[in-house]
Amino acid sequence: MGARLLVLAGAALAGAVFAAPAQAGQVCNETTFVIEAAKAWRDDAGMASRGWQLIAPGACAVIDAPETAQQFLYARTTMAYPDGVREWRGDQLACVAPREDFLLQDAVANCEGRELEARGFRELSPEERRRSVLIEHEEWGDAAGDAGLQRLLRAAGHDVRLIDGVAGRNTRSMIAAFESETGQSFGDDRGALMRALHEVALERNADAGLSVCNRSGAPIAAAVGVTRGDEPESRGWWRVEDGACGRVLGGWLEEGDAFVYAKSLADETAPRPLLDGDEEFCIAPARFRAEGQGGCEARGYEAADFRALPEIEDGSAVLTLTAADFTAAPPPAGSGAGSQP
Repeated sequence: MGARLLVLAGAALAGAVFAAPAQAGQVCNETTFVIEAAKAWRDDAGMASRGWQLIAPGACAVIDAPETAQQFLYARTTMAYPDGVREWRGDQLACVAPREDFLLQDAVANCEGRELEARGFRELSPEERRRSVLIEHEEWGDAAGDAGLQRLLRAAGHDVRLIDGVAGRNTRSMIAAFESETGQSFGDDRGALMRALHEVALERNADAGLSVCNRSGAPIAAAVGVTRGDEPESRGWWRVEDGACGRVLGGWLEEGDAFVYAKSLADETAPRPLLDGDEEFCIAPARFRAEGQGGCEARGYEAADFRALPEIEDGSAVLTLTAADFTAAPPPAGSGAGSQP
């Protein structure tokens, strides 16, 4: 078996791979999630990247990259799951297209200016270039397909309380209920069943999460503090231009799941912080992901007060920020109380 990549964190499926013969360059999915994967590689011509390849639980796919080049891999779950996007990542930054398929010949220069995103790719060993396997903390192995089916049933709104990789009577009854709801019969066509479940889960969950809308008159940078999951963490930054909205956190939201912080970039040399926050998380000047919630300075971060989310409706929240949400700009030089007219 090829070397494994461990999950480090927390689209339609029509083109997803459900089975494939063994080939060099395989990426195999032994998680319980539908994932989308991308590769980057470095050779004499520079750094290039290619994606997205959708891979269903229990399946493998080939992502072409030059065999002799230094290769890197990034993967993430699709937006079909209510607990947000999980990533398999590393330290090598490379550009990716946000959602559409892409092949980039220059994958490291000015990602944001080209309306691309920078993602951290993990370097592959020579063995992993032939076959790499994505896993979770719990190794599902051959049971990944059945466990992934159970997770998709849950994501589509069915009461699957235990994901155990055993497609027993309860799982079969949930499948029957889904077939009744959709008026379809899938029989032994597991691929068609998972595609249909994934489409329903996407429709239910893809728009859930937190969006920040900027009506402040200047660009802003946003960060989120997340308390759902095993351990609190904070991450940022997302730049949101004036008049635009940006989705900064995916997944179905409940009260207390997340908090938000932002700073106005009206003067990018002296950003003005958000007012009225009361939940402390850590931030850093550049792009960051900080595990835990306290002791920021001791860990090399800065502490900031994050604001609770506005009203959550159907798993979603929208926070609209205006100039009044940020600290006031300092007065121009020479305009203090003691200055003369």
